[in-house]
Amino acid sequence: MLLAYGGTARAFTTESLVNSGPSSNRLDLIIMGDGYRTQDQAQLTQDARNLLTALYAQDVNSRYRNLVNVRLVHVISTDNGADNGDFGATRDTALGAFFNCSGIDRLLCVDSAAVLNVAMTDTPEFDQIVVLANDTHYGGGGGQFAVSSIAPGASDIPVHELGHSLFDLADEYDTATPGFSRCDATADCVEPNVTVFSDRARNKWSRWIDATTSLPTADTAANASLVGAFEGARYFTTGQFRPVSNCIMRTLGRNFCPVCSEAGVLASYSFASSIDSLSPASPLALASNAPVSFTVQGPQPVPNTLSYTFRVDGNQVAQNTTGVYNTTGAALGAGNHTVTVAVKDTTTLVRADPSNLLAANGSWTVSVAPPAVGSFLSFENAARPWTVLFPTRVTTVSGASNGASALQINGCFYARVNSPVFTTTEIQPVTSRLAIDVKAKGLIANPLWTGTIILRITMPGALVVNTRIDAKTLLLSPLGSYQTLTFTVPLLLRTLMQQNFPGSSLAIEVETLDCLQPLIVDNIRFI
Repeated sequence: MLLAYGGTARAFTTESLVNSGPSSNRLDLIIMGDGYRTQDQAQLTQDARNLLTALYAQDVNSRYRNLVNVRLVHVISTDNGADNGDFGATRDTALGAFFNCSGIDRLLCVDSAAVLNVAMTDTPEFDQIVVLANDTHYGGGGGQFAVSSIAPGASDIPVHELGHSLFDLADEYDTATPGFSRCDATADCVEPNVTVFSDRARNKWSRWIDATTSLPTADTAANASLVGAFEGARYFTTGQFRPVSNCIMRTLGRNFCPVCSEAGVLASYSFASSIDSLSPASPLALASNAPVSFTVQGPQPVPNTLSYTFRVDGNQVAQNTTGVYNTTGAALGAGNHTVTVAVKDTTTLVRADPSNLLAANGSWTVSVAPPAVGSFLSFENAARPWTVLFPTRVTTVSGASNGASALQINGCFYARVNSPVFTTTEIQPVTSRLAIDVKAKGLIANPLWTGTIILRITMPGALVVNTRIDAKTLLLSPLGSYQTLTFTVPLLLRTLMQQNFPGSSLAIEVETLDCLQPLIVDNIRFI
């Protein structure tokens, strides 16, 4: 942002034309009118919108428009036009616009102090300023500000001038202009689109030049679409080279070339990053069974070329283009964690980013509570017991795989154990796999067939009654030790279980020939 200014200025009405996000993380482009009287303000709004249409006709500006806020200042002048323009040699305007600046008829300049006074009074957040002069005389100028008339055919003037003011580009035409000397033969030109070096080794945009392209590059019809080193640029016909035969920095009505577009992307990211904010707020305390969505809010190019890489404690867990990582406290695990996101713009418009402007990083500090013991899924909530029908019996015993108690099933041939009634929100988050720990205490009756465990669910609100989730064969080896059985939850059931259905229940069915040995189960959980 420009900081130096002097004098005083009256406050004018401002109008938001584009509000893409917080000013603190946007390129704030300010448009001002000069030579617009009170009765001309509606015209000023339309002229400003026409300017934006011309800007967005350029691919690089259209893709990165979400990084830019645009505000219009309705500066009111006594007279219309600009000095030496189509309305007369002397006009009383607020910003002092005048043609024939430095003796060049089409060079349009303004009173810089007056422009800065208005900016600091009405739009102190400004980063770049464009002044539109309400004059049909053809002209414009660049430098500290971009200035343009509203002459027919002049719509590309502010686009070209912002190429100077915002993208730091040089003129690529070779018409001699007073006050400009050649670039230093050793240090090269400072602008990204002009060089004194036509050889591949020293050319600053060689990454854009195909290996088969001749250097220097002849300005012929056959080479019109190539990136090379075309002689004639920055007001000299020889010794200075431009990237392409014809670009908007050489001739109005053209597009920005690849080298100029790359400079435009880098310039935009020098004002804005791809991260506005992160949610949820950090630090974050998370329950063991709680879901969480780590989300990046920020401007995205159109089409979106951002890649988001999420890591937990340094280990990559997700990469996507949405900026969202969904997980749970259980998946993260009890304890303290650091979740990070690295954002990178993978646009093909940029081939070199030495300052790493296209990257942004964010992080969360997360504390996950240990899993609660005593829920009905752990068989330890006496107020909500699992139940059976006679002659099967159940009792809680010590030696649990999770918590203090496990459930011992004493049954013969067939035993069904029913959970207390619950609402499906109590078992969130639901995943594709449901696990249970199982242990046999002693010898089995038939070593050729140990039995089967079946899990079933009932959700009356979803018209699901005693529906099988999955079945697993009991191996029960080694005896006296827990083994974990993993059941696959069908997609339809999983989708329903992720919703809110009260009055639901689970059932564990055990089929076995063993009427003598109890079976111990514990720690039902989604994994």
